[in-house]
Amino acid sequence: MVMISRNTNTLLLTTESKVLVCDLKSEQQTVLEIPAPVLPDNLTKDQRNILLKHEKTVNSVDFSLTDQYMLLSTENKQILVYSSDLKLIKNFTVNRVPSKAVFTPSNDIIVADKTGDVYLYELEGDEKPTLLLGHLSIILDVLVTKDGKYIITCDRDEKIRVSHFPNCYNIATFCLGHTEFVTCIKVEGKILISASGDGTVQFWDFLRGKQLNIVNTNAHVEESNTLLEFSETMDKEKVDVSALPVINVQISENFMAVQLHKCSTLQLYSVDFSKNKCEVQLIFKLCIAPIFSFCFSKLELIVFSDRLRTFKLENNQFVEIESVFLRKLCDNYKANFKHLDEECLTVLYKRKFDNMQEYYERKKQRIESLK
Repeated sequence: MVMISRNTNTLLLTTESKVLVCDLKSEQQTVLEIPAPVLPDNLTKDQRNILLKHEKTVNSVDFSLTDQYMLLSTENKQILVYSSDLKLIKNFTVNRVPSKAVFTPSNDIIVADKTGDVYLYELEGDEKPTLLLGHLSIILDVLVTKDGKYIITCDRDEKIRVSHFPNCYNIATFCLGHTEFVTCIKVEGKILISASGDGTVQFWDFLRGKQLNIVNTNAHVEESNTLLEFSETMDKEKVDVSALPVINVQISENFMAVQLHKCSTLQLYSVDFSKNKCEVQLIFKLCIAPIFSFCFSKLELIVFSDRLRTFKLENNQFVEIESVFLRKLCDNYKANFKHLDEECLTVLYKRKFDNMQEYYERKKQRIESLK
């Protein structure tokens, strides 16, 4: 799928097995091809063939705090680290498909995998990874606070866990309030922001596990048929859906941008992080059909929809800025972009099965046979 990430002056776009690195200041671009994985010696021939044939699709991107390094994880179990001058300095495989990889404040690497485990890898050296913690379901997001004291994880089972770092067996709190899978988490100071498949964005004092505010993003959706169509699709999967899931939340200063699945409107909120109640107010809705991905940094919004579009936040409104560089970039590589796979999201919902009906049928047959 298309992913857009940004640090100070660099814009990153992922396209299948390619990564476009764009210098926004000089308007220069570099195309990175995902290299072949470096495989351990103890793999069987079949295991090696599977890893080599699997798609090298990037599924997470992170920058170190100082922008010194760039971190990528892929669907074929690769972890790649590049320096700021785009030299590959680390390329290794992990045992299971990663769901997210992030840097710690000291530039070591945290990898959460799709079986629910979280490992710590040292940037320098080839020592074996350290198992930090585990969930009973797939971890969808992970972060380490800027002070390096806590690691926060969220999963498919609605849980948000706050653990001491690096002694993660010491759990500080749980933030429990979502009713569906938690898609992403962000931290601003001592405030945790979480988004979920239940259609809400929630704010937490994560050191106490106390909910400060809850925003029902679906209350601001004007496209009434969107939820109906999504619900009908999920009915075929035997899933009851009552809200459009929030798939992306990004914070820039005191503003928050929210993206909902299947919704062509990007919601912008003002957030007062200084108050204990964490006051939130919807101030603007940007309508672009369709929205596939976006990044929100330094009050500038870059959206990939029909093309790459740039907006600047002025007077609580987004004003579009024409960028010939980004337009040409999108035209050149548009055929390579992959949109969000519907199945990636729908598999996160829990199915409900009526296993009693079969039991009653068998019981009825036993009673009939005794007559």
